[in-house]
Amino acid sequence: MTIFESGMSKKNHWTLKSIAKELGVSNATVSNAFNRPDQLSKSRREAILAACKELGYFGPNKAAQSLRRGKFNIVALVLPDSIEYMVSDPVASSFMRGVASVLE
Repeated sequence: MTIFESGMSKKNHWTLKSIAKELGVSNATVSNAFNRPDQLSKSRREAILAACKELGYFGPNKAAQSLRRGKFNIVALVLPDSIEYMVSDPVASSFMRGVASVLE
């Protein structure tokens, strides 16, 4: 039986859990294929990733992971003037460079 004979088509929304069920492996195994490749043999990881690609699943949703962890790694600046002013004014430009260097 091929992957698609099980009833789910490429148009379905795949999740890590549904992929694991479809492939007959644990959620952790699918997760490790994407996030901790050292936990699986090379051949097992390649087989899981190939099946995921065939199904149209490209890994865990990074935005959802960030929400779940409460860690976003996002910084927003509210600018009092246009971005054009912020890059042309020497003081504002220096401020922006400082922010950028700290964030790197």
